[in-house]
Amino acid sequence: MTPMTHSTPWFSIGTVDAPARCPRCAFTVAAWAPSLDHHVRPCGGCGGASLTWGTPDRSLWISVEYAPRPVASFLRWALEQLDELEFVELLASIEELFLGARSP
Repeated sequence: MTPMTHSTPWFSIGTVDAPARCPRCAFTVAAWAPSLDHHVRPCGGCGGASLTWGTPDRSLWISVEYAPRPVASFLRWALEQLDELEFVELLASIEELFLGARSP
């Protein structure tokens, strides 16, 4: 299977030393704290619709407007249909699935 590619950057993954930035304008937050924002919020730099998440060792920034249509639709569905705890559980389950798929 050929990997899908998307020409416009739509997400950014960061670490403690190099936090995630808005994929549209490179704006970042001064200090990432462990969090999962269950709501789309405007970027502090460009105002683009963003979802941000932080764990103690990494951060993730998704520009919903530039995400591939199926990803944006999935995120919007999940945000509308699931409460915050269910949303966190869904993301943790997806991560577990991908980590399991990467192990031999």
